[in-house]
Amino acid sequence: MRGTHYAEKSCAREQWYMPLETSALRGLAAILAEDLLALRRLDGALKKFSAEIVRADWDSADLWASAGVLHGIYNAIENTFLRVSNTLDESLERSERWHAELLQLMLLDVPNLRPAFVSAELQPLLKELLAFRHLYRHGYDLRLDGVRLNGLIEHWNRDKDLLFSAFESFHSYLIGMAESLSR
Repeated sequence: MRGTHYAEKSCAREQWYMPLETSALRGLAAILAEDLLALRRLDGALKKFSAEIVRADWDSADLWASAGVLHGIYNAIENTFLRVSNTLDESLERSERWHAELLQLMLLDVPNLRPAFVSAELQPLLKELLAFRHLYRHGYDLRLDGVRLNGLIEHWNRDKDLLFSAFESFHSYLIGMAESLSR
């Protein structure tokens, strides 16, 4: 069938085959490109605040703005991972640990289906962002620590180009897959 790739999927312990349409791959690639632009915009916003947060009090607007941007960064990353999983994997069950399981899934090369979205080299940063996002989202009496937050920002600044490159590589993979299916 032209434009269709069949990949084995599992759903509720049943095996079935789902066609991967060229349009779904191209659509996912377009969304991924938009998500990367959003990450770059968030990174630009983070630069505005990061210089002063080490010395900031816990209730500083810049400290809270930086925390909000970091929260947004991980949300953007995780939403991209969810889109990839929903389109290509469809194997993520919503358990109590689904956030960590989704991250782990994106670190895996799934033979005959897709390459790993991100390398193991990015795992420490992504785990740290996930943990921070959880703290930020659920910490009702949260007292932000500028030194610790600055450490996370420095970690982001060290590894963000690897993440941006991973987005670009996966985008290229999706476009290549779509082109090969349309032949």
